[in-house]
Amino acid sequence: MAKIVIFTLFSMLYIPICLVISLNNSIDETALLAFKSQISYDPDDILAMNWTRGTSFCNWIGITCGGMNQRVTGINLADMGIGGTIAKDIGKLSFLESIVISNNNFHGFIPEEMGNLSQLLEIDMQFNELGGLIPTNFGFLGKLQKLNLRGNGLTGYIPERIFNLSSLLEINFRNNSLSGSLPIDICKNLPKLETLRISANQIGGSIPPSLGSCGKLKILSLSFNDFGGSIPMEIGNLSTLQILYLNKNNLIGDMPSTIFNISSLLNISVENNKISGYFPDDPCNRAAMLESIELHNNHFHGRIPSSLSRCRALKLLTISKNRFTGSIPNGIGNLSALHRLVLSYNYLNGSIPHTIGNISTLESFTIHDNSISGKIPQELGQLSNLKGLYLSLNKLEGEIPESIFNLSKLQELAVVLNDISGNLPSSIADGLPNLERLYLGGNRLSGVIPSSVCNFSKLSILELSNNSFSGQVPMNFGNLRNLQLLGLSSNRLINDPSTPELGFLISLKNCRHLKNIKINNNFFDGMLPKSLGIGNLSASLERLYASSCGIKGRIPNEIGNLSNLIMLEVGVNDLTGTIPDTLGQLKKIQVLGISGNKLQGPIPVKFCNLENLYVLNLAENKLSEHLPGCLGNVTSLRQIYLAYNVLTSTIPLNLWNNDKIQILSVSHNLLVGEIPSTIGKLQSLTNLTLSNNRLYGPIPESFGNLTELQWLDLSQNNLSGVIPKSLESLVYLVYFNVSFNTLSGVIPNGGPFKNLTGDSFIGNGELCGASQFKVMLCKGNTSKSSSKTRYLKYILPSCAFVASIAIITVWFMRHNTNKPHPFQSSFSIAFTMKRISYYEVLKSTNYFDGENMIGKGSMGSVFKGIFPNGVVAAIKVFNLDLEGAFASFDAECQIMCNVRHRNLVKPSNILLDENIVAHVGDFGIAKLFTEDQRISHTKTLGTMGYMAPEYGSTGLISTMADVYSYGILLMETFTKKKPTDDLFDGELTMRRWMFESFPDKIMQIVDMDVLNRDGENIKTKEGYLKSITQLALECTVDFPEERLNMEHVVIRLKKIKSEVFSSISMTEKD
Repeated sequence: MAKIVIFTLFSMLYIPICLVISLNNSIDETALLAFKSQISYDPDDILAMNWTRGTSFCNWIGITCGGMNQRVTGINLADMGIGGTIAKDIGKLSFLESIVISNNNFHGFIPEEMGNLSQLLEIDMQFNELGGLIPTNFGFLGKLQKLNLRGNGLTGYIPERIFNLSSLLEINFRNNSLSGSLPIDICKNLPKLETLRISANQIGGSIPPSLGSCGKLKILSLSFNDFGGSIPMEIGNLSTLQILYLNKNNLIGDMPSTIFNISSLLNISVENNKISGYFPDDPCNRAAMLESIELHNNHFHGRIPSSLSRCRALKLLTISKNRFTGSIPNGIGNLSALHRLVLSYNYLNGSIPHTIGNISTLESFTIHDNSISGKIPQELGQLSNLKGLYLSLNKLEGEIPESIFNLSKLQELAVVLNDISGNLPSSIADGLPNLERLYLGGNRLSGVIPSSVCNFSKLSILELSNNSFSGQVPMNFGNLRNLQLLGLSSNRLINDPSTPELGFLISLKNCRHLKNIKINNNFFDGMLPKSLGIGNLSASLERLYASSCGIKGRIPNEIGNLSNLIMLEVGVNDLTGTIPDTLGQLKKIQVLGISGNKLQGPIPVKFCNLENLYVLNLAENKLSEHLPGCLGNVTSLRQIYLAYNVLTSTIPLNLWNNDKIQILSVSHNLLVGEIPSTIGKLQSLTNLTLSNNRLYGPIPESFGNLTELQWLDLSQNNLSGVIPKSLESLVYLVYFNVSFNTLSGVIPNGGPFKNLTGDSFIGNGELCGASQFKVMLCKGNTSKSSSKTRYLKYILPSCAFVASIAIITVWFMRHNTNKPHPFQSSFSIAFTMKRISYYEVLKSTNYFDGENMIGKGSMGSVFKGIFPNGVVAAIKVFNLDLEGAFASFDAECQIMCNVRHRNLVKPSNILLDENIVAHVGDFGIAKLFTEDQRISHTKTLGTMGYMAPEYGSTGLISTMADVYSYGILLMETFTKKKPTDDLFDGELTMRRWMFESFPDKIMQIVDMDVLNRDGENIKTKEGYLKSITQLALECTVDFPEERLNMEHVVIRLKKIKSEVFSSISMTEKD
């Protein structure tokens, strides 16, 4: 009886417990099935096949149960590739401790209901597509230790309550779109925090100094945000910190030295900020474990401390793009663990320390764009693990050590724009089996290009442009199956004379990845092969630069098969025949340049199908017939150059349809008709050149709508009527020419006309206006101006002459027997403060006799004056009839006292004395200064013949344009020919004349005075004259980016001078 009673009591207790467990398990199962129902993407049917009611949910994939009640404690569905939204029912899993759904495709919002999961220790939802806000209810998860929401699309502020979760060890919100700022007392309630990663968001404000009280912090990553202000020195209190990433913010101020007192510090990166100050002194004295220091792109200055050599654990040092000066410390060779050393874009000088060859672990060494000089140490050849060597844009000289060509792991070698000389090894490829990119352009390398260069099996880029390589181009470039760029421009290369076509181009048809070919400025004397448009190149080639390289014959029809071609430059060659219609198939072409050839026939109408065409340059050919009006329908077209052809007909009305056109140059043709008023629609037009045609009728009033116009040339036509007053509104106009038309009426005097001179209006007999225009006075203004005229005519001239003496440039012409050597680099200039009377000036110039005039400018004339004491002076006389003469006088006086121009090239104003020493005799460049001393564009920016081609097309000046002018000046100095000489007409320019004479006929065009001087050995002179000529040609290449910069020009000149002095010294010893 007792047994029955006990059993009955037990059964009564057990049944309710089972009911409770069953009910709770049902809640978990229902919540999980609700989670499953929101999964919209399950490529492998993982949940569809496994999460079913037929089995216990504790056995489902990714589910962990725990406790005697077997409740769900963990969900781990990481890396399953599933997607969908997160069901809010997940908030019912009240025993859940961990949810990991990283690296999937979940989207939508994070449910607020997750804030109910009070047992939660870990949330890992990184690398999904979740959006919206971080739930504020996360601030109630009192046991949470890890919160990782990295790599989503979360927005808004970080809830402040999260920073009150005292149990947190890790916060990771990287790569979202969070904004706002960090709390001032961020670490007040985070005593256990070890990791704070919030990089790659939009969080701003200042970095809270209170971060220094997160005593257990090991990783602090705030990079790629909008933090401003300075780095708090309290960061130095983080005694356990290992990683500090603050890069890509807007931080300023100095780097706190306290940071380098953290002995546990391994990595520090503050790249891409505006941090200033010096490199921290002795950074590894306490932070001896430092492995990486990244300071790239800041405002650090001063010297690199020699104490850096104590950082024996350092693997990465990046201090590029700062303002560091001085030399590279020798002790840097003690960094025995270093893998990567980046010192580029600074102001470092001195030589490369030989000790760098001791860093056997070094994989990458970068010093480009500094002022490092001397030779490349052969010890660099000891760096057996080196993969990248970047030495470009320095002042290195001598030969590349042979040991460099035996670095078997080397993948990239860049020594561009130095003064490297010598030949390439004949077996260059043997010791560099892994080389992928070879940049050697802009040096003085010579000799032949070894055929073994074609044995680089992994080579993708070969850049040898702007050197002195000669001989035939190797014929087996086709072996370089990975080649993407072939750069051979501006050398002395020739084609195999036994083949009429450029044979080396034929082999390139095997290069299926080749995108860029640069062969311009060579001496090939051959035809483009038809195979260029056949085979792999037809799908891969994007850019072909082949101007000024002696290409002759017809343009092959097959060129039209280059379906991906973006740029075709074959100008200044000897191409003949007609332009193939097949070029109209180049659907991706953006720049089509075929100028300076002998092409005939019409412009193909199919060019109107080139929907991506940006620049069309067909100038200086013999193209005839009609100008296709449909070019106006090519909406991508911005620049059209058709000058110097024999195009006939009227200018089609359709040509004015494209209101985005910027440059239109059709001068020197046979175009007829009137200029339509619809031209006023072209409000993006900056340069319009219609000169030397047969246009007639009036200048449309609508020209005043061309508000961006900078250059307008309508000269040498039959235009009539008045110059519209609406042109006064063209505020950017710097060049205006309507000379030699039949215009009449009043010349406007407002706006840009204030800066114009009579040169703009020559040959229009019926024009009238202000005296500065050198035309007749308009009727009704005679009496008003007569008193002013008498004043200017009789009273002011003497004042002008006296005032001009203040800016004379004086030098002594030596007539004794001890004349300096003609190539002496220094000379004495004697300036005296003696007052000179107007009478003395008159006598010295023989009363300003025309025989003594040595130059004429827009503001006056320059005369040669010889004074009784033998002093020879250049005397400038200002024409006070011209507006702005007084201002120009004042500006030139000031500039003469403060000359600081680095590359002044104004050729007609450079005077040579009897010893061929150059003197700047006139500072017309003073016109570039306004009253507040800031440089601005003016009417006179260059002299015809000396101006770079891009100035004629864009009207813009640059230092590269100065280099071009300097190259022309070199040619003029040694040939005694001006670029405006009658010899240079039509297709023959001064540069082309020199180019065609170089190198074999150079002695036939050099000035005889240079050859006969001092009776020096002609053969010796020929050597350095060829060097000068080559330099001049390199300064005057068509593309600005391919010219030498002035610094490298000076290096080359010094080298030539050294050779000359050496030759002279040897001659004197003999």
